[in-house]
Amino acid sequence: MVVGSDGYPLPMARFFPNLAIALSRETFARIDAAETVTNLLSA
Repeated sequence: MVVGSDGYPLPMARFFPNLAIALSRETFARIDAAETVTNLLSA
């Protein structure tokens, strides 16, 4: 839990939006790689 300067807890996503973006991009990259391998094997 992150506490802001006013003392109220703030969501982590507000401080680490890049982390969420990086995780989603890596997930999509793995899905894309899996599809590429599947396409190569079925060709």
